[in-house]
Amino acid sequence: MMKRLLLLTALVIGALVCGFAQDIVLNFDSASKSTQFQFFGGAPLEGQLSPIIENPDKSGVNTSDSVCVFYEAAGMQAFAGGFSNPDPSTPVDGVNSDTVFMDVWTQDADSVTLKFEPAGGGAPSWEQTLAIPTQGAWTRLAFDLKKAGEAAGQPVGTGTVWGRIVIFFDLDFTVPGPDSAVHYVDNITTNGSAPTSSDVTFIVDMNSYAGSFTQPYVAGAFNGWSADANPMSDANMDGIWEATISMPAGEQEYKFQLDGWADDDKMLKTDVCVKVDPSGQFVNRVITVNGPASLDTVCFSSCYACGNQTYIDVELGFDASFTDIDTANVQITGGGNFGAPSTDSPFILGYDAMTGTWKGQIRREKGFTSYFTFVRAACGDFSCKEDISGQPCADPGNFNDRQWVDIQDDTVAYKACFGNCDESTCGLAINNQVPVENNLFGMTYDLIGQAAVLTFEGSIATEKQITVIDLAGRVVFQTTVQVGTDQLTVPMSAMANGVYVIQANTATQRQTQKFMK
Repeated sequence: MMKRLLLLTALVIGALVCGFAQDIVLNFDSASKSTQFQFFGGAPLEGQLSPIIENPDKSGVNTSDSVCVFYEAAGMQAFAGGFSNPDPSTPVDGVNSDTVFMDVWTQDADSVTLKFEPAGGGAPSWEQTLAIPTQGAWTRLAFDLKKAGEAAGQPVGTGTVWGRIVIFFDLDFTVPGPDSAVHYVDNITTNGSAPTSSDVTFIVDMNSYAGSFTQPYVAGAFNGWSADANPMSDANMDGIWEATISMPAGEQEYKFQLDGWADDDKMLKTDVCVKVDPSGQFVNRVITVNGPASLDTVCFSSCYACGNQTYIDVELGFDASFTDIDTANVQITGGGNFGAPSTDSPFILGYDAMTGTWKGQIRREKGFTSYFTFVRAACGDFSCKEDISGQPCADPGNFNDRQWVDIQDDTVAYKACFGNCDESTCGLAINNQVPVENNLFGMTYDLIGQAAVLTFEGSIATEKQITVIDLAGRVVFQTTVQVGTDQLTVPMSAMANGVYVIQANTATQRQTQKFMK
């Protein structure tokens, strides 16, 4: 039996603590009091989200309707667990409470570790491990925030409002089956009330802004995205603007905007300080208010200080043999920075039909280092990730992923072929080294629309590679036009109705044109 840390004797609570009203953080019975936990710590559950199910044992201290499921399976590491994703809308209040309660039901675990982090993860953190005295029945555990966290250097849990919850069950792989064991979590509560509001100071550096403006403002959900409710000031005329605002506790979305929305932050979906709405239309800055704070100075339209950011431009090609590409969900994943494959990932690449490749942009601090991999669909289990094992750009010590190391340039163009470290052998070669021309061919249709007729410029006496690609990135026609041939008929009768891209490539030129069947 693996033991993460020195166990404490569990305090089993059958009723509310006398003198305190409990604050519900999560009970999984309503949308506002529910979330899922993203598993980490190895296959086969890496990146998957914990399901919410009907309570399978309405008895004892827990008769609620819904609970959250944690699995363990052979292949998981000793440190395997799950972190809240998204973080709870009600934070864990360590300012006005000193105890956190959690109901657990376990098939075989002897202990559970509850860890708290700032919203979005990171340091500082606090954790405590408690013994679970009973298996096969609900137990209510009480975690004492007055004590220092059990990992090295951790502070006491009081005095902070914690935004992220991480849960680790003591793993024991003695139960047979695809899921070695199952554990349930419910009713995470505190014995106090979260603070209602705190003063937060926002600071934005406008010295790199190229346009003209008169007045910056802070606008957000807290003021109805007002055009003029919270102006900023620059008392010493140094181009650094500030505003201190009384903010409600919990997660808050906002933007810096200029002169009543004449301009506003232009953030990328992949930025680390933003939240993207489900429709993908709005990209806002986001913070979790957990007490008075002065935020770091950031550059307008950036998560970082001016001059301390870099851009990574990604261009990904696929081998022509792939026919099962989900073009809406080709994405960068993994590495601890890019998450698991999902349909709402901010790291989905957009398809460029003119080049037949998938493109995207990532903005991070200079010095950024991370593992990553590409997937061709939103497969939460990474079953559709590229396989580059044994190739020079794969790290066998980290799931055969690729790696960016210490990126320093303002713009880094990263080109890759799915499943191949050598972009020159990609079926849809990324051929941006040759100039784009518009005089390689002209195109007309036959009278009944069943063929496209290409006419080549007679002065370009060289072999030409002709490729037709559909909007899913599949090659539907390919041929070589020999020197001296001035016309080619591209059959369209077998093609489905839709938009296609035709590419003509020579050793020194290329032309791309859309057409419709």
